[in-house]
Amino acid sequence: MSPGPTRPLVVHLLPDLAVGGGQVVVQAIAASAVTVDHVVWTRRGGPMLDRYTASGVEVRVSPSPSPVAGLRDLDGLVAERRPDVLHVHHSPSERLLAAVVGRRHGVPILDHLHAIATSDGPRREGEGGRYLLRRGANLGSRLLARVGDVTHVAVSGAVRDAHARALRLDPDEVQVILPGVDTDRFRPVDGATRRRTRDELGVGDGLLVITIGRVEPNKGQRDVVTAVASAIRDGVDLDALVVGEGPDAEEIARVADRLDVGDRVHLLGRRDDLDRLLPACDVLVSASRFEGFGLTLVEALASGVAVVSYASDTLAAPEILEGGRSGTLVPAGDVVALGEALVHLAAPAAREPIIERGRARAQDLSTAATSARLERLYRAVIDRR
Repeated sequence: MSPGPTRPLVVHLLPDLAVGGGQVVVQAIAASAVTVDHVVWTRRGGPMLDRYTASGVEVRVSPSPSPVAGLRDLDGLVAERRPDVLHVHHSPSERLLAAVVGRRHGVPILDHLHAIATSDGPRREGEGGRYLLRRGANLGSRLLARVGDVTHVAVSGAVRDAHARALRLDPDEVQVILPGVDTDRFRPVDGATRRRTRDELGVGDGLLVITIGRVEPNKGQRDVVTAVASAIRDGVDLDALVVGEGPDAEEIARVADRLDVGDRVHLLGRRDDLDRLLPACDVLVSASRFEGFGLTLVEALASGVAVVSYASDTLAAPEILEGGRSGTLVPAGDVVALGEALVHLAAPAAREPIIERGRARAQDLSTAATSARLERLYRAVIDRR
């Protein structure tokens, strides 16, 4: 009997395995593969290494984090395994390594654009040192586009449009594949399970609001707490969970105290059990000012949670929420509208239809559905060789 057809091999390049949106997306892609094999190469390990290996994803960590040592290690891996595609994510260093190794071995490159990029724009509020990383990443993508066989894919139309401007690309040349979430893991639970989780959190039967993300100015936790205080003043019985770590955590606690809602705002720090927390909640609020995608929005939709988000051209929320069909959108920075949305959604009858549409939207953005779209793109890239 002759052997079956060889499955294509994709090598992913990540700067590290820290807990981040890009790393979560790559792990989901590799773990859910159906027709393609994956190897993840990185110059540094990180807290997600165990999650990768537990899900059966092959990981190779360079013996040294330096780009020079990484170049030698990556070159050796490509010479040994002869992958069909180099799939590069995030880092300007990884983009340059992919350009050199891909050109040397004749391997096409898929440049995955995860973050909003406007390299010609000014430093944004709350961006800090990420401004320089943003400019470096854009420079790496510009060079990459000029030295090899490169296909660009973005995690949202907002990212595509921003990169098209920054990298001087034709938007039609950048494909968009929205990331997905595990809809078996993130799903609604029965009332008794919700009650147990709420009891563990020490919250009552009122509206339970959650916001998730690194606690820093860009993520907008201050706006969320301000909106929560406004809704409480308007008579809504609610508690709010702030999930995440970051430099502004103590300041957010002080803001809650100043607004007399310190006993209603619960800072939980980093949590690895979002699949337990989300189904116990009623509303997820996202007040980010710029966000390439936002996996937590899709996780909330899949969990049967109503979503309220800021909307602007530097956010993917309008795409995720279908222009407001499967969630509530308010203008970015409009804290008053954010509070009014919470007041409106305090009524179960107001939440139910939007939750139903949100769950349908989450099914279209399941890991299985989005991985299938990406596997078709891999094969298209390979077929063009």
